[in-house]
Amino acid sequence: MRLASIIALGLLSTSSAAFAQLKAPVERQVNIQAATTLTYDSNVFNTNAVTQQLFGQHGSDIRATPSLDFDVVLPVSRQSVYAHGSVGYDFYKRNHRLNRERIGVDAGANLDIAGCAPNLNVGYTRAQSNFADIFTPTGRGNVETRKTMGASAVCGGPLGLQAGASYSHSESRNSGAFFDRQSYNSDTIGANVGYIRPTFGVLSLYGNYTTTSYLNRRFLVPGVGIVNDGIETYAAGVEFQRNIGSRISGSVSLGYTWVRPKLPISPRFNGASYGADITLMPTDGFQVTLSAGRDVSASNLLDVSYTITDLYSLGGTYALGQSLTLTFDASHRSRKLRGPAVVQGLMLQDDTVITGGVGLRYRMNERLMFDTHFSQVRRDSDALFQRYHGSQVSFGVSLRL
Repeated sequence: MRLASIIALGLLSTSSAAFAQLKAPVERQVNIQAATTLTYDSNVFNTNAVTQQLFGQHGSDIRATPSLDFDVVLPVSRQSVYAHGSVGYDFYKRNHRLNRERIGVDAGANLDIAGCAPNLNVGYTRAQSNFADIFTPTGRGNVETRKTMGASAVCGGPLGLQAGASYSHSESRNSGAFFDRQSYNSDTIGANVGYIRPTFGVLSLYGNYTTTSYLNRRFLVPGVGIVNDGIETYAAGVEFQRNIGSRISGSVSLGYTWVRPKLPISPRFNGASYGADITLMPTDGFQVTLSAGRDVSASNLLDVSYTITDLYSLGGTYALGQSLTLTFDASHRSRKLRGPAVVQGLMLQDDTVITGGVGLRYRMNERLMFDTHFSQVRRDSDALFQRYHGSQVSFGVSLRL
């Protein structure tokens, strides 16, 4: 989950979120911990029993994942440099061919120059693709490597009007020759303007343009010739952030997105985009986070030009004592896959994934912590081989160094 969070942060492009951090004081922070997680997974390949028997796959397995996690922020005069991430390795008891590194690193610098707050950022992730998103009869999987780099700047005082701009470049590469069709490059430029008042909150307008090209995915279009697959995405909207006392905080956004595929045989998309993140603290030991959003983005799925994803999630913690904490989470993801008409309906099937979990976290002291978690997942799709359900049980220990 740590790696998934890092990847998600790198993909978010709501540039107005930078306003709330402008001119914030920077404190030195060095957190490094060694961790090990042991997980039983009833459905490693995220497929149904018929598919597993057909291709001789070991459906259940035990995975051990030792890792080193770090969160470092170092002030340098009025500037700061930072690095966050996790480096680990997955060891499987039965499916040894799935043994793979798990890396996620995000680093950069926050600057303070002449009334502006520039940010320079680089990111690197490398991990095995989710088997729910790749169909591989051999069961050898696919390793996706993603590199990102970008720069942004917000100018203006801590109150009143502020303006910002950003640019990011990302590259996605796949290890297997079969999956190399999904490798792509993407570039995004964005701009925003916002208004800040402590008693009012943060109100911002944003606009983004993204162009994505799949490097090895070409189609012969009658009357046009050979065309590389890809998309151009335009997005614009408004976002509002506000804290209501010490118990409620959050942000909501509403916008509109236009997707223009570079292939004339792929469908266009025009539609609303939205997002909401609300954190509630009913009591001092009870916290709940509610999230909802729609994302339209490029995809690492076979011959999928882009995906339209609606995600609703809930998560929280409840203190059972000074050292023991109950954790819980649930999510509902509905995804629409869009691609060339020649494969639309043949391989591209929309899906819905529902997950839920509960766990316990025990902190023995400031350095040593134990945790356990149980979760279930169910995927429904019109494609039979894409339907599955599974359970996971994990036990972990982490030591702050």
